[in-house]
Amino acid sequence: MGLGDLLVNAARAMEALDGFGSVGEPSAAREVEVEGVDRESLLVNWLNEILFLEQTYQLVCERFHIYEVNDYRLRVRPRRR
Repeated sequence: MGLGDLLVNAARAMEALDGFGSVGEPSAAREVEVEGVDRESLLVNWLNEILFLEQTYQLVCERFHIYEVNDYRLRVRPRRR
């Protein structure tokens, strides 16, 4: 399992625990970019960003198209089903 898979699975697990439903704006127009000083901070910042999108825009996604991922940066486009 690569870093991208880990980040996506962590976001899915967080959404499953919170019991959010798929509502809100279409995700096609939103690209998310997250940075961290290492893998651990990247994971924390990613989950915080997903939580922010859920609480602010009611954007809940099950799939993610990853454009770039490394130990310090993630660029992704969340997608609903």
